[in-house]
Amino acid sequence: MYIRPLLRHTLPQRKGGKVIKIKAAVKEYLIEIEVRKYTLRTIKGYRTNLNLFLRFCTEKLVKSGFVERKKKQLLPTEKGLALFWAMPDQLKSAKLTAEWEDRLGAVERGELAPEDFMARITAMLTNLVRSYRNVKLESTALSDSGRTAIGKCPRCGKSVVEGKKSFYCEGYHDTPSCGFALWKNDRFFTSKRKELTKKIAASLLKNGRVAVTGLFSEKKGVFYDATVVLNDDGGKFVRFKLEFDNKSNEKKGK
Repeated sequence: MYIRPLLRHTLPQRKGGKVIKIKAAVKEYLIEIEVRKYTLRTIKGYRTNLNLFLRFCTEKLVKSGFVERKKKQLLPTEKGLALFWAMPDQLKSAKLTAEWEDRLGAVERGELAPEDFMARITAMLTNLVRSYRNVKLESTALSDSGRTAIGKCPRCGKSVVEGKKSFYCEGYHDTPSCGFALWKNDRFFTSKRKELTKKIAASLLKNGRVAVTGLFSEKKGVFYDATVVLNDDGGKFVRFKLEFDNKSNEKKGK
């Protein structure tokens, strides 16, 4: 006579007249059950974390401009397609996905330790990064936004390009984000009845200063010439200050 518990587990049968130690067998069985429960909880946690990770990746792709939302669809942008073609073939292989799903199933069945599963992924990614670290990108869609750079960001060194409302750093989508921007409607220029042009912005980025003529003084009601100096302290908004080479260089406005 023998006992057939759940999960197709069979306690040892008597062989050659040997007496079975039922208590020891049941204890071993219960330990195995607990191990399986722990493994299932572990893999469930990994799958939950995987779903959260996929959501994070999706939001990151959208924020970085690789994917755009159209109603309920996620569609690749020009930048996203450029990334796809630049990726190693190994990462684009359906075979790789199948292999990792199979290993994930092995973890669920208790045939592979979760730590070993993560170690293999880490090793693969490490090797990929080492192999493609110095690869040069041919696509301008990946190297920048495709816009013409007017200078380098004084905070992070990335390109500054012209947008509809500002001249901004392309590092705005990085983590952490670079918040450098020269706003076209900045009060410093609008109060002086002066437009922040591409030429002025480029000179500020290159030299940190630019000579500007025809600035208006709200207090005195006159126009004057001065040097606008980029006085960025890394805050939310870029600051400017004036320097005067010749204080007598003021002329009355109409």
